[in-house]
Amino acid sequence: MKRIFWSALFITTLFLYFGISSAAGQLEIKAPHGGEYDLAQNVMKYHGTVSRLVEARWKESSNFGEGASVQGDKSAKKSSSPKILKAVDLVINLKRNYLVASKNVVFLYDESTSATCNNLEWDRPADFMKLSGRVVIKYLDWVIKGSRVEGELGKGFFTVYGPVEAVNPANTIRGDKLILDRPNNKGVISGEAVLIRDQNEMTAPEITYSFDTHQVLASGTVKTKIINVAK
Repeated sequence: MKRIFWSALFITTLFLYFGISSAAGQLEIKAPHGGEYDLAQNVMKYHGTVSRLVEARWKESSNFGEGASVQGDKSAKKSSSPKILKAVDLVINLKRNYLVASKNVVFLYDESTSATCNNLEWDRPADFMKLSGRVVIKYLDWVIKGSRVEGELGKGFFTVYGPVEAVNPANTIRGDKLILDRPNNKGVISGEAVLIRDQNEMTAPEITYSFDTHQVLASGTVKTKIINVAK
């Protein structure tokens, strides 16, 4: 048979492990509800449930390049902790080394960055991800929402397309696009960007926020509304 199928009806405790090597690191997958392997198309499918998701994990140890780590140390390396991807369904095209995750997708990049969405596509040779459908990124104490995200994993860049809203306990930032620059630990918001703090507002074509210093740089024509003056 060209198709191998493990049924969760008969083997409820089955876990599938499959190691795949690439520039992104070896990939290990566990599927609690079985899977399929189409030998003709060289495509593997893994199945889980909302309560028991398929889990894929891999580990990287390369540098960010010229950029710095989240802590601002330009000599620092990426976190050695494994990256973890979870979803109800996972499909891997082995010819293209291309992965698609769908339904209740959770992506744990490292201890400071994670994301949830409905669909995720990962080009493993390019180490490039696309997330769509109710995308939420958590970075440090910020929650960032957008319609879709493109991630350059090797460089540590995530581009969130809007409408975008980024919120932490003290601030709200809105715009059309946000570039999360992890190597330099900053966020660049463009497209009539708005920063709101204590009912005060700053509007500019582009706003850059430093996660290290908590300072804001506004580019272009700046407009402000000052309602609440801190004492």
